[in-house]
Amino acid sequence: MKFYKVLFLLLVFTLSACSSGLSESEMQTAVAQTVNASGQSAPSPLASATPCPTAAPCPSCTPPPTYTPYPTYTPYPTVEIVDANPPTSTPTSPPVVGEGVGSVVMCGEYFSVQVLVPPHERKSVETTIDSNIYEEKATGEFVFVKFELVNVSGETWDKLFTDEFFLIGQVEGETLTYRAEFDATNFETRNYGYANYMNVFYEETQPAVPFKAIVGFDVSPYGTDWVFVFRPRLPGTQEAACTVHIPLE
Repeated sequence: MKFYKVLFLLLVFTLSACSSGLSESEMQTAVAQTVNASGQSAPSPLASATPCPTAAPCPSCTPPPTYTPYPTYTPYPTVEIVDANPPTSTPTSPPVVGEGVGSVVMCGEYFSVQVLVPPHERKSVETTIDSNIYEEKATGEFVFVKFELVNVSGETWDKLFTDEFFLIGQVEGETLTYRAEFDATNFETRNYGYANYMNVFYEETQPAVPFKAIVGFDVSPYGTDWVFVFRPRLPGTQEAACTVHIPLE
């Protein structure tokens, strides 16, 4: 009970001190005197609260490394297949000139040659390989010649090359010579595979076996007086075996 009286006196005194404008030191002295007068010990001041430690910030997250994509695939360039050893010599004998389409012409003692039908022209040629359509466009126009060879040499003749077939024509007063086109020939040959046409750039010619083939040329659309030229080389040499000219018009 005595404790409550003391507490009540302290409360009354504090309110009176606040209203009278006493300083803090004067207030503490008065409180101590009041407590001593009441026979109670002054309460211990509350310990200062220890502030909570400042929270350390979370370490910065290290972003994952930037993904580097694989390099874009670059297809290999298309390489034109041509004969690495073109003929450097000309036959010692003049070319044999045929009578035209349908006539059989002898090329020395090696081949007989016959142009089967008049040539046909196209601006482009396309074919289907493994369900994919491929197209070859002419710079001028394609002229395709269908012919038949018979190997009369008695020996197997290796495959022929683009520089063993030519087309000669008159273009604006000039005589121009065009070499056979590899891709156009391949595409058109595939299109006529059903008619037993063989690819002259891939197949060997067997002795005494008729060999039907197609050869294409990229020529000027203004050309006239076309002449088909067949000039095979002797096997294993750069020497022309013979030369045949067959007028197509």
